[in-house]
Amino acid sequence: MKPVEKRIKSLWAISRAIEGLEEHIERLTAKAIMPTHENGNMEMNAVGRLNLIARLSKDKDRLCMELAYLDECINLVEDPLTREILRTRFIHNKSRRETAKTFSYSEERIKQLTSEGIREINSRVKGKKITRNYPS
Repeated sequence: MKPVEKRIKSLWAISRAIEGLEEHIERLTAKAIMPTHENGNMEMNAVGRLNLIARLSKDKDRLCMELAYLDECINLVEDPLTREILRTRFIHNKSRRETAKTFSYSEERIKQLTSEGIREINSRVKGKKITRNYPS
């Protein structure tokens, strides 16, 4: 499996990780605004909580940039139907069967279009170093 293919096939995990980080940041922000007392002690101090929020936000930004990069890789595919099939399979994490039903194709045709799309992406990025332009 080539690097871009492996990264595209992990798109659903990236999307889920972003959602999880967003929820965690939201909970921490709410606690920073309205701290509670447990066992007579204040929960994590506000500075510590704000530092954690900043670190989680940085992680979320990094994942969002990866997601945007991989979405641009999918945009390299010329056929709009194949692009949508790739998004359905890998961003929305639908099985081949669910994708076939959505597009009224056989599972074998979905497999073929998915493979063709990934080959097209690989051929378009071939020879180019795949870099991650994330802020440090």
